[in-house]
Amino acid sequence: MIYNPNTADILTVGAGNEIYRLNLSMGRFQSPFVSGSEESNCITYSPRLELVATGTIDSKVEFWDMNMREKAHTLLLPQGLEGQEVTAIAFEPSQALQVSIGTEKGKVLTYDMRYPVPIFTLTHHYRSAIKAIKYHSASRKLLTADKKIIKIWD
Repeated sequence: MIYNPNTADILTVGAGNEIYRLNLSMGRFQSPFVSGSEESNCITYSPRLELVATGTIDSKVEFWDMNMREKAHTLLLPQGLEGQEVTAIAFEPSQALQVSIGTEKGKVLTYDMRYPVPIFTLTHHYRSAIKAIKYHSASRKLLTADKKIIKIWD
């Protein structure tokens, strides 16, 4: 679940193909975005780009333009990671075009959104699903967490 302060929307994903939008200023649900996937696991928002990113169960990340109210782009996981669910997403706050994606098998991929190949790939030791990805604002390090550990990456 995320909050978009520009539109006063709360967006959430779940066990269906819809991304639900609740507008707090109007006090009602807006028409949902319809994903090309059966189910989404995670959602995040980039205030600098006005983009919402959703991670799906079929190895895709969908980017939604909040100004146009439509899908802007779909990013597929690289060869060898097909079939893995996307379980976490985070935008790098100081570099608007950088996004990190976590998978169900402990992989963390960082992309420049202008290029379809990851800049770098990291693997958690236990190979369990990535639960959270955060960027530390002062040091600009990447923090990732699965069910057993939190890793700090340079």
